[in-house]
Amino acid sequence: MDFDNKNDILIVTPRIDNIDASNVNIFKKKIIPEMENYKNMILDLRNIAFVDSSGLGSFLSFLKRLEEKNGTLVLCEVPRSVKLLFEIVRLQEIITIKDTKEDAVSFIQENIKTNQ
Repeated sequence: MDFDNKNDILIVTPRIDNIDASNVNIFKKKIIPEMENYKNMILDLRNIAFVDSSGLGSFLSFLKRLEEKNGTLVLCEVPRSVKLLFEIVRLQEIITIKDTKEDAVSFIQENIKTNQ
């Protein structure tokens, strides 16, 4: 798991290929403590080939934590196979998805300006 900070935005890039029931608890335990000092987070999913319902649930739990602080979650670099799942369950209607990390950072920065 790689953690980065750009303009007070936590950027997380998982170094696993699946987020599923077999590893979702470890995935969440690594990310949640890192989230404590941030209102906004980007999940860079470039390495993820598969997500099951428990993985989707982890994204929603991250979103809820950030929204409680008036922040947001943006996903980026989502592979086509994962994006198809998001479309089937309509996750893109709940969580913002951007093509690139730069687009995700810009989106969050615009939201910050708009909400000030």
